[in-house]
Amino acid sequence: MTFDSTATGQDSNPESGDPESSDAKLPDRYGAMCLTQDQSFMEIFQAGLQATEMNNHPWLRPRFFHMVQMLKLTSGLNGATVDAGCFRGLSSYLICKYLNLEKTAIGESSYLGREHFMIDSYEGLSEPVSQDGQESKQRWGEKAFTDTSVERVLQTMKDFPDIKIVQGWIPDVLTEVPEQQYRFVHIDVDLYQPTLDCLRYFYPRLVHGGIIVIDDFGPWRNKKWPGCQQAVRLFSKQSSIPFAALDTGNAVFFKR
Repeated sequence: MTFDSTATGQDSNPESGDPESSDAKLPDRYGAMCLTQDQSFMEIFQAGLQATEMNNHPWLRPRFFHMVQMLKLTSGLNGATVDAGCFRGLSSYLICKYLNLEKTAIGESSYLGREHFMIDSYEGLSEPVSQDGQESKQRWGEKAFTDTSVERVLQTMKDFPDIKIVQGWIPDVLTEVPEQQYRFVHIDVDLYQPTLDCLRYFYPRLVHGGIIVIDDFGPWRNKKWPGCQQAVRLFSKQSSIPFAALDTGNAVFFKR
């Protein structure tokens, strides 16, 4: 079901923000980068945590820092943006805030979310398959990522009334997305089959110069979410399209 945003549980998984983590425990530096010196990012990221009522985690901040750097590489390209697997909306909040900075920097009016799509079941994970491993199945049984709703996400995204929320299970819900091209796609669906389905759907619809960022590539400690990496590798092999794996756990495809 598709909702226009003008209408009206915190998960303990580290990949969505660990309740036991706090900024006081987080290092300022990741590799050569001192993230806290990027004041704009730090302010937007912190505001996003507050809007979504999520806690920080050592991997969360650098992963999303890389995500917005990839988004910035698509500046000036035509095409929509999409966030597939958005939980409470932190990634979409960051994407839209940076799109607003992009618009206002060139003297255009504020960005209100036009042509940004947020795709999620808003009911947690789809059922894992064998490639996802036992822990993923356990997380599904524990109803991970169910502490969200369309209404909660609309509240997170209240500064962007023109965003479009598309609720349903991948791949079936993709038939409800308008046929169009994309400049930037963020995929954070954790599991093998929806990751593969998203790549097969969105990559052919990327504009040249467009980028796909996959959040859950890993490899993660204790071999969490192994299905996502398998899906990325299979898509790359079958399509002969290379990808880059980042040391924060993201993977990136560029449309050349």
